[in-house]
Amino acid sequence: MNVPVDTPSRLEKISLILALVSAIVLSIAAVVESSWVLAIAAIILVLFVAGLGNTYRRSSQSAKIAGSLSPDDIRSITGDETDRVLQIRALRRRYPALTLSHAVFLVDNLP
Repeated sequence: MNVPVDTPSRLEKISLILALVSAIVLSIAAVVESSWVLAIAAIILVLFVAGLGNTYRRSSQSAKIAGSLSPDDIRSITGDETDRVLQIRALRRRYPALTLSHAVFLVDNLP
């Protein structure tokens, strides 16, 4: 089953914004040559790297889980639920690393 690539999450967007802010602060630090500006830029850069690493790890785990589930596995997890929301909740309860977009994709593509 071809699992779609996740769109950027809120954490990824925040991380990218932090990277841009860090680049701006670093360019200001190059002009001003002040140690406190460099310290602020370093803190922002650390937050960016930490956020991006965590997001990538979760997304790759989710894709592995979603790719390994067969329609029969999904039906056995969701049981006889007919409500789409409850099916998605059941999948995410069973596999906490599964992202919402992957769970929706799996439920929507059940034959």
